[in-house]
Amino acid sequence: MKKAAIILAGGIGKRFGSEIPKQFAELNKKTVIEYSIEKFCDVVDEMVVVSHIDYVEEIKNRYNVKVVEGGRTRQLSVKNGLDNLSGRNIDYVAIHDSARPLVSKEMVVKLFDIVIEKKAVIPVINSSSSLCRVKDGVVSGYLCREEIFFIQTPQVFEYNLIYEAHKEAYLKNIFDFTDDSQLIDFIGKKVSVITGEETNIKITTKFDLEIAENLIQKGLV
Repeated sequence: MKKAAIILAGGIGKRFGSEIPKQFAELNKKTVIEYSIEKFCDVVDEMVVVSHIDYVEEIKNRYNVKVVEGGRTRQLSVKNGLDNLSGRNIDYVAIHDSARPLVSKEMVVKLFDIVIEKKAVIPVINSSSSLCRVKDGVVSGYLCREEIFFIQTPQVFEYNLIYEAHKEAYLKNIFDFTDDSQLIDFIGKKVSVITGEETNIKITTKFDLEIAENLIQKGLV
């Protein structure tokens, strides 16, 4: 069984509010992206990082990994990573946001174990807050939080399945899916879920970075 990982690192720091992208921010004496690379390097046979063109050479030289240029949307960036893995006899592929540095290696291994049977599996966590729809500045409806889950990465798929889903969307000129499991649903296939990790936060702002630092320093990850 040949496994691969695609690490998405295409950000340029706009929402993070920094001159450097969040994947290069320091987190407990390492860069954010370094954590993700380390979590996968002992689990997969192939790894490719997808980066903004301005940082391709820096990532390649700094971390000694294969790097490809990203696309104009997240979906197209993932497709570039899948294209790069084509012809390498990959059976299963994990797709992970580099902005989630605290995922455990145990979670990565578990997802790869489950995908053999399920073909598409993602980690999710339940919402602990009440949720509503808002339209024109007022509440327009309420959602049942027992049926609402927050999606995390890594998401792991049978390689041929996710690649065909990406190619079908591309041929239909659909480029704006923000999550890879959406593409599996798009082609009419089932996506299985497992309970994710509360500590697998996504770093979007400097406040998120402080939370991640605190989790590490307290030994919670």
